[in-house]
Amino acid sequence: MKHFTFGYVFQLFPILIILLCSSQLSAQSDFLYTKSFSKKIKKFNLEFFQPVERWMKVSPVKEDKYLNYDVVLHSPPNVEVRILIKKDHRRLFPNVEIATLIAHISTNDDDAVIEFTQYPSRYALDHYGADLALYADFEPKESFSSYPRGRILILYKEGEALVNYIILYEGQLDQYFKMPLKFRRETY
Repeated sequence: MKHFTFGYVFQLFPILIILLCSSQLSAQSDFLYTKSFSKKIKKFNLEFFQPVERWMKVSPVKEDKYLNYDVVLHSPPNVEVRILIKKDHRRLFPNVEIATLIAHISTNDDDAVIEFTQYPSRYALDHYGADLALYADFEPKESFSSYPRGRILILYKEGEALVNYIILYEGQLDQYFKMPLKFRRETY
């Protein structure tokens, strides 16, 4: 019968540390999301950036009779992201889609303010590879989210897709949320 001594444990300790660290690093380098979302990212030639400022986990897709999310991400304790990607087609009018979405998710309170910021066309193309890029800050309906603030980043590329990147949060937003995704350069 062998007895383990502290010397033996200390010899194994560096090996255990290396194994634990390598498994942690590989888990962080592979950002996993749903298969259907991955297919849409590829199909519409989008780049989705893994955040380095925070850990984003895939959450179960929220039930919503109006919106069919492609993926829902959560970063405890104060951020939730819901992403919808729609294929562009002849009956898709981005301005109508945006107005309808904001009307659906923002509060109806008379004192609430919705602030839209549309990027100039050149900026939208250079930074997002999009024909249209804008964001709106709003207060979500209580039935939509328990978070007090919301921002939606909307990207549209004619012939490709309309992307709705809805951020629900409390506190301040990280820099990551200014450019979480874009259309790849080879599409323009």
